Amino acid sequence: MEDNFQKIKKIVEKEENCTDAGHNMEHTLRVYNMCLKLAEDILGCDLEVIKFAALLHDIGGQKEIQDKSGKTDHALIGAKMAEPILKEMGVSDEKVKHIQDCIVSHRYKTENQPKTIEAKILFDADKLDALGAIGIARAFVWVGNNRAKIYYKPDNLDEYIKENLCDGKMNGRIQDKSKHSFQIEFETKIKFIVDKLYTKKAKKIGKERTEYFKKFLDRLEKEVKDKMYYNQDNSIKLKNYGKYRNNARKKHTKRFVFASFGNSYALLVSSKFRNLAVAIHKLLFAD
Repeated sequence: MEDNFQKIKKIVEKEENCTDAGHNMEHTLRVYNMCLKLAEDILGCDLEVIKFAALLHDIGGQKEIQDKSGKTDHALIGAKMAEPILKEMGVSDEKVKHIQDCIVSHRYKTENQPKTIEAKILFDADKLDALGAIGIARAFVWVGNNRAKIYYKPDNLDEYIKENLCDGKMNGRIQDKSKHSFQIEFETKIKFIVDKLYTKKAKKIGKERTEYFKKFLDRLEKEVKDKMYYNQDNSIKLKNYGKYRNNARKKHTKRFVFASFGNSYALLVSSKFRNLAVAIHKLLFAD
């Protein structure tokens, strides 16, 4: 198994070399390790199936990214890519089919639901990597890669879903990613993940991570709204700009008055000394 693990790891690293930091080999290994953690409390699960499925679950990711039409599903194509790799390593046809089923059903936005305990463990492990601190980090990677918005909450979420999510569904794939945001992703997906998890341990971890995620979003919104607000066209506008401008004018006026007073006082003092000097000169040098 260890030899096969290293072989598959090299294959996956090559395939995921061009993917973003949110779906690279580090993500794959986090999911792999989480799968093993979730499997600890579950008797009878096939660890070999779980390990192979975890390593190969995102192998089709690069092909999905390259398809700008948005029609490629990395879970479906990844399952196809996994078959020859597994067969070359001597994995039985029955296990290959099982591993493929796990890969196909690991995605959140899909109609393919996990049926076996191994598939459910992979699904849970992958979803947990979208929550908590690591989930926040990965979300910002996605925002940057797709020129999406760090902060944006539409006035009408239902209208946004109709316009920018496929088939107007909450779990529909995003059409124009640049219109999406951190906050919209939470309201349409992230906060529902914990209810979709299957294993008891994953639900416990997921609940804590979701709470952390929500606290971060609340803090982000507070910091944003403390300093600025958004116009209807989503452009940033300074808050109470007129007030700041008036305060600046008052400060400028005070400085001008003070400077004018200082100059006048200096002239007054210098004129007194000049008169005194003239008087002394007359006394000393008068004929």
